[in-house]
Amino acid sequence: MGSFIKLNKLHMASVSLSSISFEVKKGEIIGITGDNGCGKTTLAEYLLGIRIPEGIGQIMISGCDTFSLLDRERLYRVATGTKQNPDMVFENVKRDFVFRSENLGVDAAKNIKRMKHYMRMFDVADVKFKTSDARDEMGPELQRLAMARQLAAHSELVVFDEIFSMQSQEETRKYLDIIITQARKRSLTLIFMTKNPYVLKQMDRCFVMKGGLVSEELPEKINVTEPDMGQQITERSYRDTEDARALVTMKKVFPTEYEFKAGHLYRLRDITPKQRLAFNRFMAGKSIKGVTCAEGVRTAYTHSFPDNSFIDYTVLDDVMFGPYGMGMSKKTSRNMAKEILRFVKVDEQLWSRSPYELSFGEQRLVSIASAIVLNPDILVMNRPFACLDSDNRKRIEEIVTLLCREGKCVIIAE
Repeated sequence: MGSFIKLNKLHMASVSLSSISFEVKKGEIIGITGDNGCGKTTLAEYLLGIRIPEGIGQIMISGCDTFSLLDRERLYRVATGTKQNPDMVFENVKRDFVFRSENLGVDAAKNIKRMKHYMRMFDVADVKFKTSDARDEMGPELQRLAMARQLAAHSELVVFDEIFSMQSQEETRKYLDIIITQARKRSLTLIFMTKNPYVLKQMDRCFVMKGGLVSEELPEKINVTEPDMGQQITERSYRDTEDARALVTMKKVFPTEYEFKAGHLYRLRDITPKQRLAFNRFMAGKSIKGVTCAEGVRTAYTHSFPDNSFIDYTVLDDVMFGPYGMGMSKKTSRNMAKEILRFVKVDEQLWSRSPYELSFGEQRLVSIASAIVLNPDILVMNRPFACLDSDNRKRIEEIVTLLCREGKCVIIAE
């Protein structure tokens, strides 16, 4: 069998010294992994025709040359994929679901039938939100909608970019099995951009991206570690417990009354959509029944999707926006932003770039900087480790430890 996908010395402009070459046969299920910033998302965009290669013959998919304008319409029919941060084109979920299939000429009755079938399959048939404003608190559901939508398109190639980052361990196993089963039935070719070791082990073949190159690695040689989820709330104190002030008391959010104290780290695991919504409303300053907050407590929040929080044109402008908006001078705000960016170790060469141009790991650090520059008493971090490599995970753990030792209360919702 010939190659369904062939990359020949692809140079990705945003990845220095890159030269990507590999082949994929029709019906193969491929995993591509690597550290944050190695170019996985960029490669996905090249495969889907979002980015155009520099010359003819660098990317061939089912006979289509992604460089050629003449092949663009056929490529749109052959290949589809999910973004790392799933979103919606339309505010209505069902309208958004059928949009691509409509463009491909699928008749309305078949479209509706497919939509109902795949939405039930991925447990999103009863999703209630109607607007993309729910994107942060409904991240897992949006990911599953994206899975269902791409399979419903019946394209020959589907590229999934970190599609399980917000699913629980059990959900990842369930929905990956559904996707693979559907792919085997229809001889679909799948490419998963992922750092999830369990997902990688289920692949036919795996490639590792590093230094602008790819190398093949056997799936069975990838070490799978199963995280110990433990109880729903775990607590770690960095201050004398007797002296720690209770900043927030929640009586009806969790099964029992719970206090969140200064100088403590809390990890909330497998929290329900209702509990996540309560936290989001609390962070927005809204009154919630059963939740009391100590007087004068300042709060800050980091989003599941870091690009939800970006406001300004450059990284430095974005981080200084908070203090400047609170009435501080531009000079003071800039100095505060620089100090915080150094604290979270964002490279100074990135400060003048748009935050949207950064890798996901770099975006995550910038969003944390934008939150802690406000000097909050409570920092709620929504899924801060999703899609991160081990180095960035370690850096965020270090930041959290330092904040708690300064007397901050950090709440990590996973």
